This record gives sequence, C-alpha cells and structure tokens, in this order.
Amino acid sequence: MAAKFGFSPSICYATLLTRLLWVSTTPFASLVVPDENGSATVSSTEISSSGTERGTASAAHIFKSKLPDIALPNDLLLHTYCFLKLPEIADRPCLITSDKTYTYGHTHLLTRKVAAGISKLGVLKGDVIIILFPNSPEFVFSFMAASMLGAVATTANPFYTAAKISKQLAAAKPKLAVTLATHVHKLDLDSDLEVVVMVDDLLENCVSFAKVSAAEESEVPAEDISAEDAVALPFSSGMTGLTKGVVLNHKSLVNNVAQQMKGENPNLAAIYRAVL
Repeated sequence: MAAKFGFSPSICYATLLTRLLWVSTTPFASLVVPDENGSATVSSTEISSSGTERGTASAAHIFKSKLPDIALPNDLLLHTYCFLKLPEIADRPCLITSDKTYTYGHTHLLTRKVAAGISKLGVLKGDVIIILFPNSPEFVFSFMAASMLGAVATTANPFYTAAKISKQLAAAKPKLAVTLATHVHKLDLDSDLEVVVMVDDLLENCVSFAKVSAAEESEVPAEDISAEDAVALPFSSGMTGLTKGVVLNHKSLVNNVAQQMKGENPNLAAIYRAVL
C-alpha cells in the first residue's frame, strides 16, 4: 500500500529534498504535489558561527549514535545527486499532480531545458533567482535548474505581503523571479530584478515559462561548480525579528538528504505527499 505523508509549509529543504531526491539513490518513491495553495517558503535551523550550540560542551557530554556512520557523498553537487541513477529509473513516476504525472526522465529533461532557458535570460553562476510560487512542478524545475547553473534559489511564500517580500528582495538581490500573474504586484520591479518569468498568464515586460522551457537541453552552459558553492538561500520566518537568509551549499543539502534517506528506508510503493 502506498504511504502518504503530509508536511507543513515550514518544511525544511532537507526534508523536502529527501522526498524528491530518491531519484539519486533508490527507485522507490514518487512525490505528490498537492493542488491547494501552499507555501513555497522553507526554513532552516539557525546555529552559531562555530556550527555548535551556544556554550562549551565537555567531552563527557558529547553523545554519539550507536548506529554506524554512513558514507556521505561530500563531492557531489545537488543536481548530480538528484539524478544519479536516472538511467535505471527514468520511466518511474517522480512528480504527481491532480492532472499530470512527470517521470524522472521528464523531470530531468524539463529541468535542463529550464536551466538553458534562464541562462539565456542572463542568469549566471552565483546569481540568485527567487521562486514566488505555490505548489507546482515548476517549483521543482526552477529550483533544480538554478543548481545546474551554479545559481542560488531563494523561495518566498506567495501569501507574504509585498512589504515582507521587498525585504527579502533587498537582502537576496535576485536577478530573476519565477511567479504567477497574481503575485507579480508583490515584486518590487524597481529592485535588482531584471527578468520576471510567468508560469500562467503573460503580463507586459515578462517572459513566459513555456518559452523558457522550450530551450534546448544541450544549451545548458558548463559551469565549474564546487560542492562548497551556495545553492539555496531560504529565509527564516521572522518570528523573533527580521527574516534572516541562511546560505546552504550543495554539500550540506546532499549530506542532510543522505542522512535522512538512511533512516527513511522507503518501500517500493511509497508515495510522499509534500508541500513545496
């Protein structure tokens, strides 16, 4: 029997990617993308600059799991890890919406085409793109396309006010936005944004997602990307003050997914329902 799990809009990147990235290590799971309006915002635990909790812990108070260490793929990039076993599972379902199913092969193809398309719009390695989007496969294509280019994806909740999103725009300085017509008014077009990509109705001075995803996958530029390079820039919820950007690199996300994968042990029929 298929297993389904629900997640809140504050789901962390590692948890979300665990559901999506089984393409990399196991041909087991499909990810169901619900249609109801949800949040594209993710949060990340903030830690001190030393990477540890505040205070100094003595060796006597360090606790270690009794389980054996797992092999961590430290040198793999996020998109490489995602599609590592693509030849074996290309025809299996990856993303499922109410009216369409995307196989792993189709997901990979569309991701590469979107990467080629946004690169033609001027997105380069190190640039930031903002995804202001409810639940949709285009969220996945855009996020992974940024990874392929060595760019950084920051996400914003479509239910945020224009004022809150403007603060994120000012801090992240994205070059390109992917959004819907209903959310364009929340973007400060006087900011550093150069291009707005529309997934639905096309507005003036915007580019259609259909045109972006029509690019040739062979046109994805070759970039020298390191596992230490940033790939995601989630912002905290701001419950204790202003929202804060948290820089996540390829290595940290891949390792977090690998850790969770080891514990999940999904079966062949597992279907995970996740809010993107």
